[in-house]
Amino acid sequence: MFKKSAALIALLALLVFVAPARAAIIYDAVSDLTTFTTTTSTPHTYTGQGFSVSNVGGASPTVVSMKVGEFIVGAQNVAFSRLNVQFWGTYDTSATGTNTVMSNAIGAQITFILGAQSTTGNAVNLWTLTGLNVTLPQTTNLGITFNWQTSTDGVTYTDNTNFITAMRAPVGTEGNIPVGSNVTVAGQYFRNASGLTNFNFQAGDSRSLTGGTNATDGLAFQLSTVPEPATAAMLGFAVIGLGLRRRH
Repeated sequence: MFKKSAALIALLALLVFVAPARAAIIYDAVSDLTTFTTTTSTPHTYTGQGFSVSNVGGASPTVVSMKVGEFIVGAQNVAFSRLNVQFWGTYDTSATGTNTVMSNAIGAQITFILGAQSTTGNAVNLWTLTGLNVTLPQTTNLGITFNWQTSTDGVTYTDNTNFITAMRAPVGTEGNIPVGSNVTVAGQYFRNASGLTNFNFQAGDSRSLTGGTNATDGLAFQLSTVPEPATAAMLGFAVIGLGLRRRH
């Protein structure tokens, strides 16, 4: 019996350290939604938000995948499309007026090729994007910017005002964001109302949808990380303990 128990411990311990940890959501403004909305005010070719994440990935979590809602306005038929994303290490909650709100860019912009898209009217796509390796410097007051572009030849892409980040709906009634928080001051999101195209925003670019609140509304996106090894190991040893208990 002792030899069998020892063998079981060795096998389960090996699984703890070899099996890959499942991704954990650190920001979620998507999973509770049944519908999406957006703004028709222009320009809105760049949209962004300040946000904070949970600590399940540690003090400096690494984003490995994300989901992003795309709202397409009206009937569209494009041969090529892509999404550009910029993560920011700092969102300045004290910025006012023409001062910019994002700083400490985390690496270069990340581009996802989405391909051809065709709609007969307003439509929403929820894209799952993998292969990221973006380490956030902390869990609070971070920033993110989205830019949607289209192309006729797959080489030259331009901003398209009919493609925009989807937003949470129904406005003001959908409940608090399930994981993390929207920390954008004086609104739920930013759009490039001031005309900036460098993935940053002036403080005055902050906007809110009628009836919305910071706690419930904002851009529809979700971020996932891999839990810290210590957390995964603790879960594994809990499984070992359960296995041994059942042997007695």
